[in-house]
Amino acid sequence: MYGEDREGIGRSIATDRVGLLITRSDRYDAAIAGRLFSAANQTNVTTTAVFADAAWTGLGVYNPAASGKDLVFHEFGWHQEVLMDAAAGAGIGLFAATSSDAAVDVAIQGGKYGSTGSVAFASEGLTVAGGVLLRTGLGSTMTGTIATAPSLTMNIYNIDGSIVIPPGYGLFTYTFDVSTSNILFHFVWEEVSV
Repeated sequence: MYGEDREGIGRSIATDRVGLLITRSDRYDAAIAGRLFSAANQTNVTTTAVFADAAWTGLGVYNPAASGKDLVFHEFGWHQEVLMDAAAGAGIGLFAATSSDAAVDVAIQGGKYGSTGSVAFASEGLTVAGGVLLRTGLGSTMTGTIATAPSLTMNIYNIDGSIVIPPGYGLFTYTFDVSTSNILFHFVWEEVSV
């Protein structure tokens, strides 16, 4: 039986029926407690090439300035649905920036399915400023004839809490070239009081 949090005394050790230590993901606890969230494009999205202080498209998660929470990112993933239009594949990465017009246009789901309460905005397009590239080389889209497999691997990057977005900033997808309605992205994050 799993141990329960007891305020002031920490977590008890959990063992199975034969006395072996039971471990579980800390994301389980975050999901049950209502702190874990995800967002994903529901249809293929067109992305802008790189980023500038201007309109941007892809998938982003924005933390409003008055949220009182840090967004601790655990996972980023992407899937190429169809081949790229450009002559070369587009490198995939992540960047952080501010936004003047962040609003929800992508549904956010709680880790415990059906739960709500995220402070964040998830969007497929908004205006960004002051962008800083945080991760590059997370993958590359492919080009070629329709017989060429667009996506050969599981394109999931385990951020594992190594990117924390404070209030007033967002984390956004980055593609080196424009992709035209052919990529789906997702993020998984935890919301922790500042």
